[in-house]
Amino acid sequence: MIEPNEPYPMTTNIGPNESKTPNTPLLVATLAAIAYAIAYRLAPEWTIPNLSPIGALCLYSLAFYPARWGFLLPLGVMVATDLTLFQWYGWSPFNLPVYLCFAMYGLAGLAWRTRPGMLRLAFGTVGSGLVFFIVTNFVVWLGASQGVSNHSGAAIFEEPTTHYSHPLIRYSRDLKGLGACYAMALPFYRNTLLGDLVFTSAFFGMAFASIRFANVGKSAHGHVSTNGTQL
Repeated sequence: MIEPNEPYPMTTNIGPNESKTPNTPLLVATLAAIAYAIAYRLAPEWTIPNLSPIGALCLYSLAFYPARWGFLLPLGVMVATDLTLFQWYGWSPFNLPVYLCFAMYGLAGLAWRTRPGMLRLAFGTVGSGLVFFIVTNFVVWLGASQGVSNHSGAAIFEEPTTHYSHPLIRYSRDLKGLGACYAMALPFYRNTLLGDLVFTSAFFGMAFASIRFANVGKSAHGHVSTNGTQL
Protein backbone atom coordinates (compact mmCIF):
# COMPACT_ATOMS: atom_id res chain seq x y z
CA MET A 1 0.00 0.00 0.00
CA ILE A 2 1.23 3.52 -0.77
CA GLU A 3 2.16 5.45 2.34
CA PRO A 4 0.78 8.98 2.85
CA ASN A 5 4.18 10.57 2.24
CA GLU A 6 4.82 8.76 -1.04
CA PRO A 7 4.59 10.65 -4.34
CA TYR A 8 1.72 10.67 -6.81
CA PRO A 9 3.39 12.04 -9.96
CA MET A 10 3.30 11.68 -13.71
CA THR A 11 7.01 10.89 -13.32
CA THR A 12 8.28 8.16 -11.02
CA ASN A 13 9.39 10.54 -8.27
CA ILE A 14 8.67 14.07 -7.13
CA GLY A 15 10.38 16.39 -4.72
CA PRO A 16 13.89 17.84 -4.76
CA ASN A 17 15.31 14.77 -6.48
CA GLU A 18 12.46 14.30 -8.95
CA SER A 19 13.13 11.81 -11.71
CA LYS A 20 12.26 12.98 -15.23
CA THR A 21 11.54 9.41 -16.36
CA PRO A 22 7.82 9.10 -17.18
CA ASN A 23 5.89 6.67 -15.03
CA THR A 24 4.73 4.51 -17.92
CA PRO A 25 2.42 2.25 -15.85
CA LEU A 26 0.67 5.34 -14.46
CA LEU A 27 0.22 6.70 -17.99
CA VAL A 28 -1.26 3.36 -19.07
CA ALA A 29 -3.65 3.44 -16.11
CA THR A 30 -4.66 6.98 -17.03
CA LEU A 31 -5.32 6.05 -20.66
CA ALA A 32 -7.47 3.15 -19.48
CA ALA A 33 -9.49 5.49 -17.24
CA ILE A 34 -9.95 7.98 -20.08
CA ALA A 35 -10.95 5.27 -22.55
CA TYR A 36 -13.61 3.94 -20.18
CA ALA A 37 -14.95 7.44 -19.50
CA ILE A 38 -15.29 8.09 -23.25
CA ALA A 39 -16.97 4.74 -23.84
CA TYR A 40 -19.43 5.40 -21.01
CA ARG A 41 -20.47 8.80 -22.35
CA LEU A 42 -20.83 7.66 -25.95
CA ALA A 43 -23.01 4.63 -25.17
CA PRO A 44 -25.87 6.07 -23.09
CA GLU A 45 -28.26 3.30 -24.11
CA TRP A 46 -25.94 0.70 -22.57
CA THR A 47 -25.20 2.46 -19.30
CA ILE A 48 -27.01 3.19 -16.03
CA PRO A 49 -27.95 6.89 -15.69
CA ASN A 50 -25.53 8.84 -13.47
CA LEU A 51 -23.37 5.78 -12.76
CA SER A 52 -20.58 7.79 -14.31
CA PRO A 53 -16.77 7.68 -14.16
CA ILE A 54 -16.36 11.37 -15.04
CA GLY A 55 -16.36 12.69 -11.47
CA ALA A 56 -13.82 10.06 -10.45
CA LEU A 57 -11.69 10.92 -13.49
CA CYS A 58 -11.65 14.60 -12.49
CA LEU A 59 -10.63 13.75 -8.94
CA TYR A 60 -8.00 11.28 -10.11
CA SER A 61 -6.49 13.59 -12.73
CA LEU A 62 -5.94 16.48 -10.32
CA ALA A 63 -4.60 14.13 -7.66
CA PHE A 64 -1.90 12.56 -9.84
CA TYR A 65 -1.05 15.17 -12.47
CA PRO A 66 0.01 18.83 -12.51
CA ALA A 67 -2.98 21.18 -12.47
CA ARG A 68 -2.67 22.19 -16.14
CA TRP A 69 -2.91 18.55 -17.25
CA GLY A 70 -5.23 17.48 -14.46
CA PHE A 71 -7.92 19.91 -15.63
CA LEU A 72 -7.32 19.34 -19.33
CA LEU A 73 -7.72 15.54 -19.26
CA PRO A 74 -11.35 15.36 -18.03
CA LEU A 75 -12.22 18.63 -19.79
CA GLY A 76 -11.02 17.14 -23.07
CA VAL A 77 -13.14 14.05 -22.49
CA MET A 78 -16.22 16.13 -21.74
CA VAL A 79 -15.82 18.52 -24.69
CA ALA A 80 -15.06 15.75 -27.21
CA THR A 81 -17.95 13.56 -26.09
CA ASP A 82 -20.36 16.49 -25.82
CA LEU A 83 -19.64 17.44 -29.41
CA THR A 84 -20.00 13.84 -30.54
CA LEU A 85 -23.33 13.42 -28.71
CA PHE A 86 -24.53 16.66 -30.29
CA GLN A 87 -23.70 15.27 -33.74
CA TRP A 88 -25.26 11.87 -33.06
CA TYR A 89 -28.36 12.76 -31.02
CA GLY A 90 -28.67 16.55 -31.13
CA TRP A 91 -28.11 16.83 -27.39
CA SER A 92 -27.18 20.33 -26.22
CA PRO A 93 -23.47 20.40 -25.34
CA PHE A 94 -21.52 22.26 -22.68
CA ASN A 95 -23.89 22.26 -19.70
CA LEU A 96 -22.14 24.90 -17.57
CA PRO A 97 -23.50 23.81 -14.15
CA VAL A 98 -22.36 20.24 -14.85
CA TYR A 99 -18.89 21.41 -15.87
CA LEU A 100 -18.60 23.56 -12.74
CA CYS A 101 -19.67 20.66 -10.55
CA PHE A 102 -17.06 18.41 -12.12
CA ALA A 103 -14.51 21.13 -11.35
CA MET A 104 -15.38 20.57 -7.67
CA TYR A 105 -14.17 16.99 -8.03
CA GLY A 106 -10.92 18.39 -9.41
CA LEU A 107 -10.51 20.69 -6.41
CA ALA A 108 -11.04 17.69 -4.15
CA GLY A 109 -8.25 15.92 -6.04
CA LEU A 110 -5.95 18.91 -5.50
CA ALA A 111 -6.76 18.90 -1.79
CA TRP A 112 -5.99 15.19 -1.58
CA ARG A 113 -2.71 15.65 -3.45
CA THR A 114 -1.65 18.24 -0.85
CA ARG A 115 -2.56 16.02 2.11
CA PRO A 116 -3.19 12.41 1.03
CA GLY A 117 -5.31 10.15 3.17
CA MET A 118 -8.18 7.70 2.89
CA LEU A 119 -10.62 9.82 4.92
CA ARG A 120 -9.80 12.91 2.85
CA LEU A 121 -10.33 10.93 -0.35
CA ALA A 122 -13.66 9.55 0.88
CA PHE A 123 -14.82 12.98 2.04
CA GLY A 124 -13.81 14.58 -1.25
CA THR A 125 -15.59 11.89 -3.26
CA VAL A 126 -18.84 11.95 -1.29
CA GLY A 127 -18.81 15.74 -0.84
CA SER A 128 -18.28 16.41 -4.55
CA GLY A 129 -21.13 14.06 -5.45
CA LEU A 130 -23.40 15.84 -2.98
CA VAL A 131 -22.54 19.24 -4.49
CA PHE A 132 -23.28 17.79 -7.96
CA PHE A 133 -26.67 16.54 -6.77
CA ILE A 134 -27.66 19.81 -5.08
CA VAL A 135 -26.52 22.17 -7.84
CA THR A 136 -27.65 20.27 -10.93
CA ASN A 137 -31.09 19.45 -9.56
CA PHE A 138 -31.59 23.03 -8.42
CA VAL A 139 -30.96 24.03 -12.04
CA VAL A 140 -33.41 21.33 -13.20
CA TRP A 141 -36.04 22.72 -10.83
CA LEU A 142 -35.49 26.27 -12.10
CA GLY A 143 -36.04 25.12 -15.68
CA ALA A 144 -38.97 22.80 -14.93
CA SER A 145 -40.81 25.43 -12.89
CA GLN A 146 -40.30 28.36 -15.24
CA GLY A 147 -43.55 29.83 -16.53
CA VAL A 148 -45.62 27.19 -14.75
CA SER A 149 -49.33 27.95 -14.31
CA ASN A 150 -50.22 25.56 -11.53
CA HIS A 151 -53.74 26.06 -10.22
CA SER A 152 -54.00 22.69 -8.48
CA GLY A 153 -51.49 23.51 -5.76
CA ALA A 154 -49.57 20.30 -6.46
CA ALA A 155 -45.78 20.30 -6.04
CA ILE A 156 -45.28 18.09 -9.11
CA PHE A 157 -47.46 17.45 -12.13
CA GLU A 158 -47.32 16.45 -15.78
CA GLU A 159 -47.68 18.82 -18.71
CA PRO A 160 -48.60 17.50 -22.19
CA THR A 161 -46.29 18.50 -25.02
CA THR A 162 -46.15 17.95 -28.75
CA HIS A 163 -42.34 17.82 -28.76
CA TYR A 164 -42.08 14.45 -26.98
CA SER A 165 -44.08 11.24 -26.86
CA HIS A 166 -44.41 11.60 -23.08
CA PRO A 167 -45.58 14.54 -20.94
CA LEU A 168 -43.09 16.85 -19.24
CA ILE A 169 -42.61 16.71 -15.49
CA ARG A 170 -43.12 20.16 -14.03
CA TYR A 171 -42.68 21.54 -10.51
CA SER A 172 -44.26 24.39 -8.65
CA ARG A 173 -41.94 27.35 -8.10
CA ASP A 174 -41.87 27.14 -4.32
CA LEU A 175 -40.19 25.09 -1.61
CA LYS A 176 -42.66 22.24 -2.13
CA GLY A 177 -41.73 22.02 -5.79
CA LEU A 178 -38.01 22.21 -5.00
CA GLY A 179 -38.36 19.44 -2.43
CA ALA A 180 -40.29 17.30 -4.92
CA CYS A 181 -37.55 17.82 -7.51
CA TYR A 182 -34.86 16.64 -5.10
CA ALA A 183 -37.00 13.69 -4.04
CA MET A 184 -37.47 12.62 -7.67
CA ALA A 185 -33.70 12.84 -8.18
CA LEU A 186 -32.72 10.64 -5.21
CA PRO A 187 -32.38 7.46 -7.33
CA PHE A 188 -29.97 9.35 -9.61
CA TYR A 189 -28.00 10.55 -6.59
CA ARG A 190 -27.68 6.96 -5.43
CA ASN A 191 -26.19 6.07 -8.82
CA THR A 192 -23.87 9.11 -8.70
CA LEU A 193 -22.60 8.15 -5.26
CA LEU A 194 -22.14 4.52 -6.25
CA GLY A 195 -20.33 5.45 -9.47
CA ASP A 196 -18.04 7.90 -7.67
CA LEU A 197 -17.06 5.37 -5.03
CA VAL A 198 -16.55 2.49 -7.48
CA PHE A 199 -14.61 4.42 -10.11
CA THR A 200 -12.56 6.46 -7.65
CA SER A 201 -11.51 3.21 -5.99
CA ALA A 202 -10.71 1.67 -9.39
CA PHE A 203 -8.76 4.64 -10.77
CA PHE A 204 -6.80 5.27 -7.58
CA GLY A 205 -6.17 1.55 -7.21
CA MET A 206 -4.68 1.44 -10.71
CA ALA A 207 -2.53 4.47 -9.93
CA PHE A 208 -1.25 3.05 -6.64
CA ALA A 209 -0.45 -0.25 -8.33
CA SER A 210 1.33 1.48 -11.21
CA ILE A 211 3.48 3.59 -8.87
CA ARG A 212 4.36 0.54 -6.81
CA PHE A 213 5.20 -1.36 -9.98
CA ALA A 214 7.43 1.49 -11.17
CA ASN A 215 9.27 1.66 -7.85
CA VAL A 216 9.74 -2.11 -7.78
CA GLY A 217 11.25 -1.89 -11.25
CA LYS A 218 13.64 0.82 -10.13
CA SER A 219 14.70 -1.20 -7.11
CA ALA A 220 16.24 -3.75 -9.49
CA HIS A 221 18.79 -1.05 -10.40
CA GLY A 222 19.15 0.68 -7.07
CA HIS A 223 17.57 1.21 -3.68
CA VAL A 224 14.36 3.11 -3.25
CA SER A 225 13.75 5.02 -0.03
CA THR A 226 10.44 4.86 1.86
CA ASN A 227 9.23 8.03 0.16
CA GLY A 228 9.98 6.71 -3.32
CA THR A 229 13.19 8.73 -3.95
CA GLN A 230 16.00 6.99 -5.75
CA LEU A 231 19.07 6.59 -3.55
